[in-house]
Amino acid sequence: MGKSVVQTTIELLGKLDPSVSKVMNQAQSMATKTGKAIGKALLAGFKVAGTAAVAAAAYMGKIGTEYQSATGQIAAATGATGAELENLQGVMKNVYGNNYGENMTEVANAVATVNQQMKGLSGDELRGVTESAFALRDVFQYDVTESVRAANALVNNFTAVFADPLGLWAKWNPQRGDQVRLVDGDFDSGILYVDDPRKSGGFFRLEAVSVPPVIRKPSTKVWRDVRLSQLIGDAATKAGLTAQTYGIQDYQYSVVSQHTETDMAFLSRICLREGYAVKVTNGNLVVFSEKEMENATPQATVDKLQTAPEHDFSAGVGLLSSSQVRYFNIQSGRLISQTVTDDSITGGETRKNEYCETDGEAQRWAYGYLRAANKNAKLGKIQLLQQSAYAAGSTVTLTGFDGENNGAWFVYGVDQDAVNARTTLLLRRPLAY
Repeated sequence: MGKSVVQTTIELLGKLDPSVSKVMNQAQSMATKTGKAIGKALLAGFKVAGTAAVAAAAYMGKIGTEYQSATGQIAAATGATGAELENLQGVMKNVYGNNYGENMTEVANAVATVNQQMKGLSGDELRGVTESAFALRDVFQYDVTESVRAANALVNNFTAVFADPLGLWAKWNPQRGDQVRLVDGDFDSGILYVDDPRKSGGFFRLEAVSVPPVIRKPSTKVWRDVRLSQLIGDAATKAGLTAQTYGIQDYQYSVVSQHTETDMAFLSRICLREGYAVKVTNGNLVVFSEKEMENATPQATVDKLQTAPEHDFSAGVGLLSSSQVRYFNIQSGRLISQTVTDDSITGGETRKNEYCETDGEAQRWAYGYLRAANKNAKLGKIQLLQQSAYAAGSTVTLTGFDGENNGAWFVYGVDQDAVNARTTLLLRRPLAY
């Protein structure tokens, strides 16, 4: 059974204000030993503890109300119930208790966004990604939704759990950074790098990602009069990857700064505002125009009769109705400001104040930020018998579903489940911009 709102509030207050943590613990102990209601035990403890604790008591009601409201928000955004909802509540509580987010509502939104964009994370992984997204926002004013979407687009990965009764994998003893490749019939993962190897009780768990370790280390650098192709080439060369581009314009920038960012996070940030996506796959660093890829002629048709019953279609979160990029050039005394809108979406607004040199540049970037927020406005997930015919970055046509769910979809991810012989296609509706 989940913890009560009072218990959760006590834990949060104890983490947020260590000065009252002792009172909280004493109150819980008193309630347990005497059978006294927790509220009365707290009141008795607060009277002894003095002014600081009394102030915390007043704050307790506010925290409890916020927690209930935020829990309802997560449930509404994710559709989670029961144990799944309790897990999300626990992640929200830990992230907020670790001093991330302006309030619990903001944390709830972030947890819901990460949970939706990066399926299959454990509780600790979900907490870690959410906290990293907040840290990226606080340092670089990089929107939580943007950072999660950018991170999710960067890598292919797989997780394998298998018996190792002869200890062969244990003898190999794979280390983080070692290369691995999964081949199963027609399926080929390409070159991946061991990220988290574990062994326990005769079983071996292996997690691997497509990004080599060197490109995941923070760096600081300033480029002047540089083209996008050079930024891509520098990152690829440093990581030992081959650069590939599709449908992009080789824009030139007067100055670009990377400050304690990984090369992947930096390149993704630059490309995101141009409407481009970054992907590492099979030894290649690929940058492509999302608009061109999404609006390509569908390569295949999938009928509902070919799919498992567990298909799902949903609306995204964190959507924007408008996006603005502006910069005031002190030397010229000129304000550059461009605002773009999506009239089909009712959502929030974003305003970026960042160095740009022309109205055209500001408008491009405004559309890039608008696309980053709204490309997941309509999402789909369908499951098929395992096959390798579908790849992320392709488009398909759905037929036989409810009317609004038929038509063209972009495949932004493919999950291969070798144990259950299933292939899951992760879909989103193409955008016109």
